[in-house]
Amino acid sequence: MKILIIGNGAREHALAWKFAQSKKVDSIFIIPGNGGTASIGTNIEADPMDFEALHSLIATRHIDLTVVGPEIPLSEGITDFLQEKGVKVFGPTRHGALVESSKSFSKGLMKKHGIPTADFTVFTDLTSALSHVRNQQFPLVIKADGLAAGKGVFICDTYETAEKALTDMLAGGIFGEAGKKVLVEKFLEGREVSVLALTDGYNLLPLIPVRDYKRICDGNIGLNTGGMGAIADHSLCDQEMHEKIMSRILRPAIDALRAEGINYRGVLYAGVLISNGEPYTLEFNCRFGDPETQVIMPLIENDLIDLMMGTLHSNLDKINITWRKGVALSVVAVSRGYPENFQKGQPITGLDTLSPDVLAFHGGTTLKNGELTVSGGRVINLVTVGESVEACRQKIYEEYKKVEFEKIFFRKDIGL
Repeated sequence: MKILIIGNGAREHALAWKFAQSKKVDSIFIIPGNGGTASIGTNIEADPMDFEALHSLIATRHIDLTVVGPEIPLSEGITDFLQEKGVKVFGPTRHGALVESSKSFSKGLMKKHGIPTADFTVFTDLTSALSHVRNQQFPLVIKADGLAAGKGVFICDTYETAEKALTDMLAGGIFGEAGKKVLVEKFLEGREVSVLALTDGYNLLPLIPVRDYKRICDGNIGLNTGGMGAIADHSLCDQEMHEKIMSRILRPAIDALRAEGINYRGVLYAGVLISNGEPYTLEFNCRFGDPETQVIMPLIENDLIDLMMGTLHSNLDKINITWRKGVALSVVAVSRGYPENFQKGQPITGLDTLSPDVLAFHGGTTLKNGELTVSGGRVINLVTVGESVEACRQKIYEEYKKVEFEKIFFRKDIGL
């Protein structure tokens, strides 16, 4: 089979790495890819949002399966367009992607179908939003309705911080169209876990639970980011909690989407908060997570082709996932200044000296004339599998002593 992966991050590198292990895969193409994917398959400089040109490329290259990594193409209808052309695509349709591209749609779906989540109110008018917030208890959570690259969520401890967040979005337009509608939510205390599941629209195949670290600094302080690290560990959810999440959140969500006329196929990602022994839905995403994918893929023993084709052929109920023993941990190195202003273009060295049991999934890298340089905020993910989280931590932080680029920065507390 010939595989085409859409995207240029570490998530796409991890998917390409996993596909490369399959005896069923002949070649892998990535649009546009990065410095890491170039060593696995063929990077193609093309615009994934030009659907006509993309279809032409798929036809010319005789692609058998197209896998969409990021949420933006999904929200713009890439799956709908390609399916109409007879192309096999892994990823939900535009209507299915609304679970991520519109938080008001997602929360409304939860409320309508009894899926546990925090109380919320939706606003498009700054005056009304500020009036509402004045009468609320703090902390509050304020979210941009649309896609904001994981940066559109603010936990506000005071009225002043809430006022700034609302003003920046509704009046200042810091997230453009994505922030023209906002949600004000009740703050829930607890621990977060990401539970992803493959689905064919009826059946669900849950993946190993993951905890990711969103804040830029140690101690979970500072700005929200796309993710600074993650651990994948079955012990993050005991059997009872896992069944609660499946029976109260993920299964009802698939049933709810189907009741709304949406045949959802691909990955459904639930961001869950466990509070006082009960799970609540923080958000749904319509694709593989980043950095969650980087710690999930090394633990899956199945052929990824079989899993993805199961979602397309509606036979996930006949597939069992087998897992490698142990846990996986990832630490993300960024260019200092991320998620705001950061430097690009710095040479990256040391990756060729890493231990064989450490994977380097590239995020913001470019390979030109044999030189690997920084091209994005989240630059490198170092990943390893071990018997315990602490063993993985020690391994990764020791290996990071070998990796160098100017302005390198990473959290020191991933896994704690």
